[in-house]
Amino acid sequence: MVATTLQPPGGGSAVGAWILEALRDHYELTVLTWKPVDLGEVNRAFGTRLDAAAFHWATARPLIRGILDGIPLPLSLLTLNLLMREARRLLKRTPFDGVIGTMNELDVGIPAIQYVHYPWAFFPRPEADHRWYHGVLPLRLYRWCSAQVSGYSRERVRTNLTLVNSDWTGQRFEAWYRAPAKTVHPPVPGGFAEVPWEEREDAFVCMSRISPEKELEKVIEILAAVRARGHDVRLTIVGHEDNRRYAERVRRVAAPHRGWISFRHGLSRSELVKLLPRHRYGIHGMVDEHFGIAPAELQRAGCIVFVPDRGGCAEIVAHDPRLVYGDIGQAVERIDRVLRDRQLRAALRTDLEARRGEFSESRFMEQIRDEVAAFVA
Repeated sequence: MVATTLQPPGGGSAVGAWILEALRDHYELTVLTWKPVDLGEVNRAFGTRLDAAAFHWATARPLIRGILDGIPLPLSLLTLNLLMREARRLLKRTPFDGVIGTMNELDVGIPAIQYVHYPWAFFPRPEADHRWYHGVLPLRLYRWCSAQVSGYSRERVRTNLTLVNSDWTGQRFEAWYRAPAKTVHPPVPGGFAEVPWEEREDAFVCMSRISPEKELEKVIEILAAVRARGHDVRLTIVGHEDNRRYAERVRRVAAPHRGWISFRHGLSRSELVKLLPRHRYGIHGMVDEHFGIAPAELQRAGCIVFVPDRGGCAEIVAHDPRLVYGDIGQAVERIDRVLRDRQLRAALRTDLEARRGEFSESRFMEQIRDEVAAFVA
């Protein structure tokens, strides 16, 4: 398996960890990562039970790794392409029955399985991909240079078995590569406390990285408007502060509403599984999210979740028109209607119970084992 990293946080790391969990008792596995992996940290974050002794391990060459890690920039795509080049060297020395990559398109010179969260070659790129240094080295040029490192071939990528995290991502992959993709939704952590609806607080929780693309100011604006309609709801924002400047901005926006908005950071998994089920509702703000582990977790925790209608998040709620919104005004209207209508809430809770296991770890592992067995055969 080729994975730039398995370390938390991140949906890509979680997918890689659970693929290892799914396959460890069925195959002899070699894991190629950019740098050594702390499986204790991985297990604590994702709920896996991985033992280093169960796998063979390989990493990128220390000299190359040292040079790249010394540059104070993410350079994620360049890292991936260097790792693909290392995978080709490994394949020349050792015969393998198959290769699986967990970080988007993979070209190791032979047909492989690739799990795509968002195709890295696809243009135009999401705004969240843009960095200040792309003004010096344009994004297209950076991506072209990175691809030259591995000898990336669009045609070879097309011959891979492509698994994607959502139908939305699959549409972009198929449009760009003119090749089929199959949706295997990511594993969503469970283990939440079972709290009856009557004992939950009439409150919303928004769980996400504190980063500009998550649009937390929009979430605050939506719920402020909902409160203006007479609903005494509160909001808990849960997440890691990825961007300090943006986190400060969100706190400034929230300051006039401190009576009903609270922030929770640095929660352990044991704290999280107790906190989320105390809320009745969840809300997500990011448009064009590739899938959305966080809102899917809220759904597994038994919350009625409202999400944007653009992106993979809409698949979490089965594109239910009562729960997806296109803009702030529509979000306010739909939340207001649910809060006023007891029968509607009951119907939504019935639908929610039917979907709570849809993104479980066990279902993901079963699908992965089926796909790998068919590919190897």
